[in-house]
Amino acid sequence: MDDKARVRAAADILEVAGAYTVLKRRGARGYEGLCPFHSERTPSFRVLTEEGIFRCFGCGAKGNVIDFVMQKEGMDFRQALQTLAERHGVTLSDATSEQFEGRQHLRDVIAAAAAYFRDIFQHPARGATARAYAAQRDLSGETIELFGIGAAPDDWNALHHHLLQAGHSAELQEAAGLVRLVPSGGYRDMFRNRLIFPICTELGTIIAFGGRAIVAGDQPKYLNSPDTALYQKGHQLFGLHLAKAEIRRKDRAILVEGYVDVVSLHGAGFGEAVGVLGTALTLQQARSLLRFTASKRVIIAFDADWAGQTAVARGIPVLEEVAKASGLSLSVLIVPDGKDPDAFIAAQGSEAFAALLDRAPGMVEFQIQHTLDHHADCQSPDGKAEAVRKLLPIFQRIGSQAQAEPYIRMVARRLGLNELNLLLDLTQHLRHNRALRYETRPAAVVQQRVAEAERGLIFLMVEYAEVRALMSERLAGIEFPDPAYQILRERLGADLAGMSEWDRLLTALEGTPEYEILQDIRFENFAGLAGEPLWAASDFVSVIASMHWEKEAMRLRTELAGTDLAKVEVQRITRELQDALVLAKGYQARLSGRVEPAATGS
Repeated sequence: MDDKARVRAAADILEVAGAYTVLKRRGARGYEGLCPFHSERTPSFRVLTEEGIFRCFGCGAKGNVIDFVMQKEGMDFRQALQTLAERHGVTLSDATSEQFEGRQHLRDVIAAAAAYFRDIFQHPARGATARAYAAQRDLSGETIELFGIGAAPDDWNALHHHLLQAGHSAELQEAAGLVRLVPSGGYRDMFRNRLIFPICTELGTIIAFGGRAIVAGDQPKYLNSPDTALYQKGHQLFGLHLAKAEIRRKDRAILVEGYVDVVSLHGAGFGEAVGVLGTALTLQQARSLLRFTASKRVIIAFDADWAGQTAVARGIPVLEEVAKASGLSLSVLIVPDGKDPDAFIAAQGSEAFAALLDRAPGMVEFQIQHTLDHHADCQSPDGKAEAVRKLLPIFQRIGSQAQAEPYIRMVARRLGLNELNLLLDLTQHLRHNRALRYETRPAAVVQQRVAEAERGLIFLMVEYAEVRALMSERLAGIEFPDPAYQILRERLGADLAGMSEWDRLLTALEGTPEYEILQDIRFENFAGLAGEPLWAASDFVSVIASMHWEKEAMRLRTELAGTDLAKVEVQRITRELQDALVLAKGYQARLSGRVEPAATGS
């Protein structure tokens, strides 16, 4: 048993969490209380004692007893491990000390690099271009100091040689994402001739860097450190360590793309701004924000020009999925005349920008406005009909008529149409009114249903041996669409087969991506599946199998459209296509009628 396992076995999660909040038994499996990580009136914090894990359904905090101490006390893993070990009489091994010393070495070399970048920025000659760019963007000395902004010199090896002289090996520099090995031999700095922004943890520890090009034409415009043992892209938000207090105070967060946008907004008095570090908003980032805003309001303020708004519009299905999964309330900032936030503030002032934030429309309203603002003909009958057609995908993601009516009224006013006629035309396309056929549903809805099936089957596999047998028979040769769930499925069916105790499974999987999945599934309410586990499993199997055969049919249609196919090949593909379509429709029919499905492929 390693140190983590011994500490977790000795430290009772109920006792540790109970020191911060009152926990009362809820059901047969756990305890519930007010979350110790954010303010709330209704309890949403739960602890499962047998599994030794916690989760808040309000702010998203979760983990085991070590994670709890890390998050509550602001400690890193090593500190939390040592604290619990001392409190519960566990002696840690030397091997664990060596492991965490390695992570400390990474932090040390990154701290040395940050100091070097700051020195370059202040150097009269080597930092001149970076300082000129900072002045051009109206970055004050106070703001530059607050964010620890530095500069990389116009040199490919300067940082590398500086760190070598300071005693940091080339291998350590590479592991920290500061240099890279080039094919010709030797190492090259990751950043050259850029304004450098330290990327910090929520507690303010520097773990990576972002570089902004300062010479016109240099690409990419933004460059982040690669993933390392300390930094994973999509897990951090730039500036969150400085913004979290203001997010709590104003009960909202402003989400922007670039580092300079974050720094500029902080300088203008909008300290609730954070950056996504060059990625679309991820579930991990969304959950980070949840802990600091009770209303869960996040305002997206990406580039205000046509390209920027179009990028937001195209990414909305993903943003909606993240918002739904995390509970965020997303709005979109629309800056007049296609100006970026800092340009608007420079021209109109902070008060005018604050008024824009207060009026920021929700996601659906933004999509409608964006579509109609860029539709060429909103006057002729044909043009109005085409505009309504373009709006259909938006309304297809709205769940009910009550939710849709305000937006239908908005469209009717914009296009000069009869509201009742438009209501009758559009409501048939709302999500709850459409048939359950996969081809008529938006991809996000299909993916959600498949994800539910994957999670439900994983739960049932752990609880019921007969479900494992059913899946082995009926999903033979058919993988889960999500590779992470497929890996967990394979492990449950092979090396973890027969291990039905959740605490043993979680312990066996700790430190793997499958651990995170299994932990989330354990907290979900699958009580309704207990009465008829085989029926529930059959339905979930039909969802997975139906999508599999639909994709197979699509692949075969593409293959059939190829040129220079021999007659015998055309006949073979046609037969396989017909079989795939029959199987897909059969599984869909079973879903609607709850007919017990035959074995896969029959």
